[in-house]
Amino acid sequence: MDEFDQLNPLKVERFKFRNLAGTMLQGYLYPLPSGKSNKVIILGHGFSAHSGMMAPLIPLFHKIGYNVFLFDFNTHGKSKGRKTSIGYHEADDIASAMLEMGRIYGDKVRIAYAGHSMGGAAFFYIPEKLRNDRPEAVEWIEKHLDGKIVLDSTYDVTSVRFIS
Repeated sequence: MDEFDQLNPLKVERFKFRNLAGTMLQGYLYPLPSGKSNKVIILGHGFSAHSGMMAPLIPLFHKIGYNVFLFDFNTHGKSKGRKTSIGYHEADDIASAMLEMGRIYGDKVRIAYAGHSMGGAAFFYIPEKLRNDRPEAVEWIEKHLDGKIVLDSTYDVTSVRFIS
């Protein structure tokens, strides 16, 4: 039994979306049973893991009024990709997940984020990674990010650099 099987009674929408670099990612949206919220929390897993590792948190975030979106970072779980940067390029994945929630929930969406290890470190890279290449994405994210961010067991991103 995997993490998703434990959540069997919950409604899930499985779909694929592309990150900003064009890599196909697998996502799982768990809307609130009431369906009456424009708040979404995106959960980012750690290195060498997959989105199912974050699945036990879904009921907690439902209780406090959030729709929950989990996704597999590139090269992890059911997402495509050929290499990981353990955070730097994964910032594209988080930004793309946020933009995808905007596509689904519209311009009134309020986004929160919780990331573990690599999923936390990657969040720090979003402005650096996107400000020059995709300033409109950074502007949209800044407008819709609710200011609720949890970064668990992350590492010092200033000491890690990867060359693609």
